Amino acid sequence: MTDISKKITVYTSDGAVDTLPFSSSVLALGTFDGVHIAHKRLIEEANALKCSLSAGGVGAWCFEKSPASIIKEIEILTLTEKDEKIRLLLEAGADFVVCAKFEDFRTTSAEDFIHDVLIGTLGCVGTVCGYDHRFGHMGKGDSTLLESIFGKENTLTVPKVTLDGEEVSSSAIREHIKKGEMEIARRMLSRPVSFASPVLAGKRLGRRLGFPTANQTIPRGFSTLRRGVYATRCIFDDGQSFIGVSNIGIRPSIESGDDHIINSETYIIGYDQGELYGRMLRLELWSYLRDEMKFSSLDRLKDAIEKDKNNCIKFFDSQEK
Repeated sequence: MTDISKKITVYTSDGAVDTLPFSSSVLALGTFDGVHIAHKRLIEEANALKCSLSAGGVGAWCFEKSPASIIKEIEILTLTEKDEKIRLLLEAGADFVVCAKFEDFRTTSAEDFIHDVLIGTLGCVGTVCGYDHRFGHMGKGDSTLLESIFGKENTLTVPKVTLDGEEVSSSAIREHIKKGEMEIARRMLSRPVSFASPVLAGKRLGRRLGFPTANQTIPRGFSTLRRGVYATRCIFDDGQSFIGVSNIGIRPSIESGDDHIINSETYIIGYDQGELYGRMLRLELWSYLRDEMKFSSLDRLKDAIEKDKNNCIKFFDSQEK
């Protein structure tokens, strides 16, 4: 293996592989956080270019962490963790995904990145990127440089993708999520906003009220969620799916002793199959129902949960219709 090939990991539907599955490839370049509809456009265009060039396969190049988070030395919240990003890119039509650590390529010039990495290591014969994509040391590489090396006919630059007049981007989606605008975020992603984490032991207050809940922490680094109650779809690792009501916040209920750590409590409607502790649960946040509230009594809290349950059922009924 070359020094460069030791710095990258190639993933296919079979997992990480030791050798590139194709001798020639078309590569889509990007950050791909969220794998939203604009990212999927890149993969679609790459597949079209693959056919015209008779290339072996389509790959997506991305870094494990956002380059901006390393350059600016700040935590940038994400829409997808690495494994989820890889899965979504493969589902979108990529034959393989190349992941690397930004630190290993931070000082690589744009020209060397093209010649040594894309062409020399990955057998790249054509590229696709967004209109504003930059790469290489100091971000000096762009689509114009790609055209000068691969040829204009072998380089596709995708213009901005808009939805209702707004540019689709990972940062725009994060802002909509922060405001609780889950329907807009869902349309930009072409799927619901979701996260997965194991179910933890809670205070069992919901059980006392007749609404047992699944308690989860929000994965570190996940996009900021508006505190409040959501209509959710709850998916277990065995594929079982239920609708539910999730409170994202600090669980103020009628108590005052919580530690103000943001987490999730979900009443899973119709679930009666025993303890959930330790099971992995994915929450799809479909709609923001109301703000988080503190109640003056357990009876008022119970009434609110019953109302949330009914509103959740109505929402998903409307989706089916």
